[in-house]
Amino acid sequence: AEIAKNAFIKAAETAKNAGKKVALSLSDSFCVSRHRESFIELVEDYIDILFANEDEITTLYKTSNLNLAIEKLKKKCELAAITIGKHGSILISNGKEISIDPFIFGKAIDTTGAGDLYAGGFLKGLSEGLNPLISAKIGSICAGQIVTQLGSRSNTNLINLVKSNLQV
Repeated sequence: AEIAKNAFIKAAETAKNAGKKVALSLSDSFCVSRHRESFIELVEDYIDILFANEDEITTLYKTSNLNLAIEKLKKKCELAAITIGKHGSILISNGKEISIDPFIFGKAIDTTGAGDLYAGGFLKGLSEGLNPLISAKIGSICAGQIVTQLGSRSNTNLINLVKSNLQV
């Protein structure tokens, strides 16, 4: 675990020295719980953009209260997206909290990959110069589609889906 943490820190420092942003997805509440102090250090010192779901962020801040976890996160991270399942997501941008409605494209049958597609859509938006709010909506569209099918590879062209559901 220490080798992985040091490798991450070296990569993050290299990215920052090159003027790039560093994004991290917490990905697994068990892992967060097991390496909590390391994750807190990474979030506070190295991460520009954080992705987490409700369980992961409450585990990070050792609370069952999502609002309390978000208040703590707002003081430590400039840009974050917390996914809250069928309720959409919460964007944290420059100390502000913005609710992002979910995009529903049918019955949710498999959540595999939803967080990853949300992050991918969000980062695609940011990489194209879009603001965090629009980027979060792109993430929400991608996640909203992937839960309607089995597996984590979209059967639908996500770029077309975004274009038809968002006026960018």
